[in-house]
Amino acid sequence: MATNNPIDSLDPIQVALGGTGNSSLSSKGILYGNGTGNVGVTSAGNSGQVLVSNGAGNPPTFQSIVGNLTLISSGSVVNGASSFTITSGITNAYNTYLLLCTGLECTATSDQLALQVSTNGGSSYLTSGYTSGTTGGDIANNFANNTSTSEFFISFTTMSSFFSTIWLYGMSSGSNMMISGESVGQNQAAGAGGIARAYHHGTVNTSSINALKIFFAGGSTFLQSGSGVITLFGLSE
Repeated sequence: MATNNPIDSLDPIQVALGGTGNSSLSSKGILYGNGTGNVGVTSAGNSGQVLVSNGAGNPPTFQSIVGNLTLISSGSVVNGASSFTITSGITNAYNTYLLLCTGLECTATSDQLALQVSTNGGSSYLTSGYTSGTTGGDIANNFANNTSTSEFFISFTTMSSFFSTIWLYGMSSGSNMMISGESVGQNQAAGAGGIARAYHHGTVNTSSINALKIFFAGGSTFLQSGSGVITLFGLSE
């Protein structure tokens, strides 16, 4: 049975009378119900953490987000440039990265965007040891199945104003770095039209990668009438 405390009492007010049943609460904590028992309170948690349920019968706790993306690098592609490089921010803090290429254009109608990796901060880039494949087509029934041993292909052969989403795995550990992703864009080949889409995959026998180079495999340059941006994220696993 609940008891009444004098108005000037220092005793905690019981839950049955509308109180918390506590004489003190953790600073910056979050209150949670506990049936007829004293109201519970979490710890304050750390910066960037979120409150997570731990299932029925267990109090919630603040926890770090798993699987979130952290921006590593983002920059605009210069019109007329032969390549775009990312030479900082790629460390063993992440083993998986996400590469986004948006609004890119090419001076040629039959070139293909490519990716090479470096293990010495961009002083040089690997030009062999790749096993890379691309399969793609467009609504005009133009299809291509391209392979390469000197770079990763990350666009369809005849795309313009295209977008690529490429996952990079095993960047800092293991014996092989792998890619997987897709690209979509306008098919600018002569006599063709419509939207083209391609799927990309491949491996290279190296790890501890710390720099990337994005370029056109056939030697074309970027033709940026609009805003072309290349962005890299690291994935916390």
